[in-house]
Amino acid sequence: MSAIRLSKKSWVVGALVLAVAVVAFAAPKFEIVPISETPYRLLSVERTYLPCADVTVFCYKGYVCDDPAISYFIVGLSPCAIKSLVQYVPGGVEIGYDKKTGITGIKWETSVEPGETATFCFALKGDWSLGRVPVGVKGGLLIAVETADGPGELN
Repeated sequence: MSAIRLSKKSWVVGALVLAVAVVAFAAPKFEIVPISETPYRLLSVERTYLPCADVTVFCYKGYVCDDPAISYFIVGLSPCAIKSLVQYVPGGVEIGYDKKTGITGIKWETSVEPGETATFCFALKGDWSLGRVPVGVKGGLLIAVETADGPGELN
């Protein structure tokens, strides 16, 4: 019986191919679906202009009906709206592009458990009209995206 001898280069290439195959197989698969097809509900979106402060406040109230818990919520914002952002609650936000949802905006990294409601608000400098923006949530391997009311144009 003869042994097969592999060159060092062949061994490295083989190991690399195997490693890539294992990572591709083990990587979690995310499926993007509409929020209406998930255990998450967007209960309300409120827009309030405060003339004395010259800011427009947008608040999103959501509810988690069942598992999995939400790990983050994101609202799409235009570059102009991002520049006008002056305040948000709760804290712990990231501003920018989220590669899982494909949305650029304000993202709250916070857990919302089944049976809980949560409210996410932000204020933009100026009087902003009501428009349509993408919103997204992530919970476990579930990613949901749809459009909702949000900042339109600066008046």
